[in-house]
Amino acid sequence: MYIAVVALAGWSVVGCSKWTESDPAFEPDNLPIGGGFDEEYYANLRAYKSTMHNRRIFFSWYGGWSAVSAYNYGAMAGLPDSMDVVAMWGTGGGMTEFKKRDMEYIQKVKGTRVIVTDLIGNLDTTKIKEFGWEGDLDPRGAQVNVAASGTQNMYSAPLTDVQEQALRKYARWKIQSILDEGYDGYDIDWELGWYSAGFVGTLTHYQERMRVYVDEISKFCGPKSGTDKLFVFDGAICYLPTPEMARCFDWLVIQAYDCASYTSLNTATNRGAQAVNRIKVSGMPIDSIIRKLVMTENYEKYGATGGRTPYTLEFPIPGKTVASLYGMAVWEPIYEGVRYECSGGCGAFHIEYEYESDGGGRPTPYPFAREAIQAMNPAQPIKK
Repeated sequence: MYIAVVALAGWSVVGCSKWTESDPAFEPDNLPIGGGFDEEYYANLRAYKSTMHNRRIFFSWYGGWSAVSAYNYGAMAGLPDSMDVVAMWGTGGGMTEFKKRDMEYIQKVKGTRVIVTDLIGNLDTTKIKEFGWEGDLDPRGAQVNVAASGTQNMYSAPLTDVQEQALRKYARWKIQSILDEGYDGYDIDWELGWYSAGFVGTLTHYQERMRVYVDEISKFCGPKSGTDKLFVFDGAICYLPTPEMARCFDWLVIQAYDCASYTSLNTATNRGAQAVNRIKVSGMPIDSIIRKLVMTENYEKYGATGGRTPYTLEFPIPGKTVASLYGMAVWEPIYEGVRYECSGGCGAFHIEYEYESDGGGRPTPYPFAREAIQAMNPAQPIKK
């Protein structure tokens, strides 16, 4: 288990299991299990990953990435084989040769997708002006109207043609810089409420700026791009500047932290029904919206227990108490009295905090993540 990341220097598909030492009793999901970690195992694993848009996914933010630790805590190669999407929470000083090898390993061998999370707020003043922006960037000094977005307020000032072109160039620069480093896409973390008290972002609080920014990014990644690159939105989903934006994203990740039951997933503010209510006016089918929703737990608080406990199930075993990550995995959303068989999936903020959990006697590492993955996509036994 304690093998340095430098050993990745000459990785190949065959034999990579010796580096990660993942437990074949748990990985991969929805595939025949056993037979060792050979090329067939990884080929099947990559084939499984290619179906992620047609099933529930396991998505998690990942921090503390160094790729040079003496064991797999700081390396993505130590994550569960069947994790679908890893969103980098901070890149730890930028790409290094060790990180590049680590990322290429899980992308090319395991088929895992790695994207970058951007906690957006302000435009980069220097860069946007380099691209030709003219006018005031600070919404607190601008004479603009206020438009409601959900229950939050956003500035509704229109963009001039010059400003729009500058913003589109800025968006292209942003996404290209991410893709050029080898990442598989972009995660916008838009937490509008954070900016209401004493701070207003020069991007996040402008309705038209956000619309143009997302529209331009969606040409390079996401379902509208015609590419295999991912575009994810997380945070204040029920306050999307325009409901139509939902069509630009592969998944809508909800920070459903501290949920205690199915009911709280369905009704709590900024979760479940709130997000669906906001988006449905775009004309998108309800089941299509729900299949984009990925519920996540806060592992900064609950990494040692796999989520909030107790979390009370209403289905499939009413009244049973579990950890919330597992509850999110088996959640069947109810909207306007209709139960939908599945959501977009589940995951955790700072998944690395679970690495060394004993999991209540479960095998390590990442016991709760593996259990949730199995609940969403049960592995099938080998047919003799």
